Amino acid sequence: MKLSLHIFLASCLGAVAVSTAVAQKPQPSSGPLIRQPGKFCSWRIDFSHPEDKQKPAGRSPQFLPRGNNAMLPLPPRTITFIRTAPLWRAVTVNVSGHMLLQCSDGVNEFIQTSNMQYPGVAPRDVITGKRMDGMVDFSSGRFPDMDWISASTFIGMQAVHTYQCLVFTNGDMTAWVDNDSRFPVLWQRAGEVRKF
Repeated sequence: MKLSLHIFLASCLGAVAVSTAVAQKPQPSSGPLIRQPGKFCSWRIDFSHPEDKQKPAGRSPQFLPRGNNAMLPLPPRTITFIRTAPLWRAVTVNVSGHMLLQCSDGVNEFIQTSNMQYPGVAPRDVITGKRMDGMVDFSSGRFPDMDWISASTFIGMQAVHTYQCLVFTNGDMTAWVDNDSRFPVLWQRAGEVRKF
């Protein structure tokens, strides 16, 4: 009888400990889970490709196809973005040092690559009007590959360097967002890490 009571109490205490851990999972404070940069901003993303710095990684980022992309065939090393609405400018430099400049005056979009002497109008599909593959739409000024962040993809809190971050996962993507500013700090996927 005494042994049964001890087993019963131990199992109850174990159940209470588990339910308390789940109930005490830190929740983000009120407000947006990730802030968007807005009409007047600048940001930079530094990329690292742990698998291989000179060849396209096994997976391509959603926003910048690689491999068959004539504009920038190797993985990116940095993206620098500046926006003073309606004007914006984005410079992507790949791991071999080649550059893709995209900019807009609010109406027209222009591009220039390392092998072009002068900028030209950004090419679009004649029938659909859509951008060519590899041409990122920076016109919204939003952070790339962050549209999936939501309460349902939130998994908890974690310290990254000096930041206390909200952590989100979606498939093989993980994003860390600073809890105070709500701007991204880190983004990771197999074969690629982005530091903001």
